[in-house]
Amino acid sequence: MLDTITLRLQTPPIIRSKNNRVKLAPAALKQGWPTGRNVLIRYTRGRPRRVSSVSIENDRYHIEVYTNFGFIYIRFSVARVMTLGASNFHPVSWDGAEAVFDFVQEHLHLEHGFIADIRGAVVARIDIFGNAETRFSFSVYRPLFDLLRFRFRKGVGFETTDLRYNDERASVIYDKHIQQQTQSLRALIRRNTLRWELRYMNARTIQQRLDIITVDNLLEKWAAVRKHYYDQISWALRLDRRLPGDSYAEDYVEMLSQMRQELGGTKAFFQLIEALGTRELLGVFNSSEAVREVLQQAGFDKRKQIPWIMDKVAEFRSVRLPTEAVSINDLREELYTSIRTE
Repeated sequence: MLDTITLRLQTPPIIRSKNNRVKLAPAALKQGWPTGRNVLIRYTRGRPRRVSSVSIENDRYHIEVYTNFGFIYIRFSVARVMTLGASNFHPVSWDGAEAVFDFVQEHLHLEHGFIADIRGAVVARIDIFGNAETRFSFSVYRPLFDLLRFRFRKGVGFETTDLRYNDERASVIYDKHIQQQTQSLRALIRRNTLRWELRYMNARTIQQRLDIITVDNLLEKWAAVRKHYYDQISWALRLDRRLPGDSYAEDYVEMLSQMRQELGGTKAFFQLIEALGTRELLGVFNSSEAVREVLQQAGFDKRKQIPWIMDKVAEFRSVRLPTEAVSINDLREELYTSIRTE
């Protein structure tokens, strides 16, 4: 369920290592904010000494320690650490997450002499994900993603990624098989595998949305966080209604009107079917009243053309065209039921 997580240390760490890869930075707090004083301690010849900067480089587990506005942060992928740095593909269970947090604390201590309280650290960013092994490729699902009910602005579009975000949260859906950087890792992942990540970008948002502050809180409320993930994607996919809703049908009024004038009568309707495919078209026209209303607004004859078209709509609802494998509602149901977070 967890991928990238960023932790903010609440108490200054202690360094007991001569490893040159370890440096330290200030993190003294006064009423929750850094004071700017160098209060981190490194032991030299048995004596404590204050130091001023910290970083850990070339760590095989991709654990990053850095400073920002006087705080010390630790960033890593829970899923990647679970596989000893090999891959972040497989979701981690509660037991696995607990083991990872304990391992990171021990690893930083034993390998780098970095003594810090991971369980008591503030969760400053968290990425929650699920993998879905689907029957179809990412491109087949794109019409569905265009209908997601998220109050985010659309991000940069990619061929195999759907990104929506604001300053506090993000939704990212992408082709996990394509995303893997090496051919050897791709071979271990089913070709049609989608990943859906929900990213929470700061501690305030995490506390408001997930009701967690520290790593201990996260482990205590693991089931609630997992439920939150499914609730969010359920809401985004509009599982409470047929897709995509009558409001989207209005987008086709102008198109149908122009096609009716150019092609004449019912040919326009079937030209639309050929252009869009029944998956999207019948997802738009999710009720007979929606079809009738759009056809009337587009100027079709109420007595002859609309009744005939309505009969064809009923026929196409039950018999899909050879080029169409599933309806948009079928895609939605399959995606939701296929997502695994553990």
